[in-house]
Amino acid sequence: MLLFQIQLLVANQEQSDTIEINALNREAYNSARSNPSSCISNAQVALSLSQNQNYKKGIADACLALGVAYMAKHNPEDSGQYYFNRALNIYDELKDLEGQGRVCYSLSFLYNFAGNTDQALNFGKLSIKYFEQGDLIKESISALAAVIYLERQMGNHEEALRLSEKAVNTAIL
Repeated sequence: MLLFQIQLLVANQEQSDTIEINALNREAYNSARSNPSSCISNAQVALSLSQNQNYKKGIADACLALGVAYMAKHNPEDSGQYYFNRALNIYDELKDLEGQGRVCYSLSFLYNFAGNTDQALNFGKLSIKYFEQGDLIKESISALAAVIYLERQMGNHEEALRLSEKAVNTAIL
């Protein structure tokens, strides 16, 4: 009986710790563009706590927030890319479709800022795929809008029109 109580206490502590980590990551991600310095601070704490507990989703979420913050600080091809790739590897391992989609969406912006439209388009299309597989309609429409912009930028107007129709049909559903 004592062993069961100890296991229950440990499980409750781990759950409250992951709640704290998730809250830190949510706050970090939401402030990444408007206040990257604050985001980096919160995400580093969440990353450290997650690593101490081997909480993979927490690690991936913190890396995603750090990638967005570094991209906002105009350091996209160094730290931003590193953290995005680290997050994507973990989300892939966890088969977390929303996480995979969010990272690919962010990588699409990173590559577009860096002037690599082909890679931006590739990651944009991957984000659409992950969001659609996860039945994340709002996110799918946002990703479609980004890819439509890239297709127009590349002069692929027919593909942009096709994707625009797909976005409208998705929104209607």
